[in-house]
Amino acid sequence: MASSAVRDLLHLVNHPDFDRAQQQIEHLGGCTEPVRLTGHTVTVDTTTGEVLRSYNSSRVLGTATALL
Repeated sequence: MASSAVRDLLHLVNHPDFDRAQQQIEHLGGCTEPVRLTGHTVTVDTTTGEVLRSYNSSRVLGTATALL
């Protein structure tokens, strides 16, 4: 029987967002305990009301953004 770590790794490798997860792992330089931020942000043009960009951590693999 595979350990929970191996099962998690297999799940990650087969996830549709694996490429993004791999980028995060590389960005963290192998850090095993990064800070994980959750939440959302929206940048709005105050003149036009147009949403310029938005980000929501619930849409990323693992539901948190990892930082060093």
